[in-house]
Amino acid sequence: MSRGSEPTGSRNRLAMLRAFCQAARLGSITGAARHLGSTQPAVSLRVRTLEKVLGVRLFERRGPHISLTRVGLRVYEVAMPLVISFDRLPGTFAEDHRGEVAGSFRVGAGQTSAAYVLPKYLKMFREEFPETEVEVRIGTGRQRLAWLRDYELDVVVGAMDVAPPDVRFHPILESEPVLVTPLDHPLAGRNTVTVGETAAYPFVGHAARHFVRQFEDTFMRLHGVVPDTVVEVDGWGDVTSYVAAGVGIAFVPDLCLTEHDQVWKISFKGVVPPRRYGPVTRGDGILTLAARRFVQIMGAKPSNVLEWP
Repeated sequence: MSRGSEPTGSRNRLAMLRAFCQAARLGSITGAARHLGSTQPAVSLRVRTLEKVLGVRLFERRGPHISLTRVGLRVYEVAMPLVISFDRLPGTFAEDHRGEVAGSFRVGAGQTSAAYVLPKYLKMFREEFPETEVEVRIGTGRQRLAWLRDYELDVVVGAMDVAPPDVRFHPILESEPVLVTPLDHPLAGRNTVTVGETAAYPFVGHAARHFVRQFEDTFMRLHGVVPDTVVEVDGWGDVTSYVAAGVGIAFVPDLCLTEHDQVWKISFKGVVPPRRYGPVTRGDGILTLAARRFVQIMGAKPSNVLEWP
């Protein structure tokens, strides 16, 4: 065998697929080498050998930058679950035959889910698996789905309207926008308010582009109302505090409110559709025991929601 070549037998094809998948996931040969504990030339060689074996070009190369070709994307979609399943084989055996949970569990969430949905379920999970290390990664909806698809997360928790075809959404609760006002506000004491009536008062807005913020900017405009947002703050707890202090009124998801909040709450149920929250899993069915139990703890029933591998 000549120097610089690599055997193409079945024993080495897994190494080629692993190198290719990590390079595709990370968008970098160097990053894949670092992740795999290998060298950049070795990973590059394995990727090029795989391209030769398959007879296709997997990456577009522009200097140090790489991007998947259309065929490369399809190979990645097929190969990544196989690589993950093989790499998880020892853990899968321990889970299936000994009832042991892997050493870590990774869950992604947005700010709202991390603050108001996750805590009680993670507490229940930790009570059942006290030795399992839990990592919570906060990101946007697009980031969380990308991490899930790339197997960087086991489960994502959040709100979703329409699930993409490659993931499964398991809604467990609903949340609706609620108008909150200071307790001494002219609207306080009312049970119902029209959208038009809110136009007379300043608003406290959420700095991020949340669904409820979109409700203010689009739904209200459809009713001829342009909200007078006098301040924007980050976090629903902060929004509620500013309202309680008399800065303005605001729309807040009802799941973010507690009995201790010193605000008046006016329901808009039926005016806008509720948001559904729950765990999101990959459509390929590759779930660790920790992920399966966490989804069950959250209330999704495996008998009628998930097809367990």
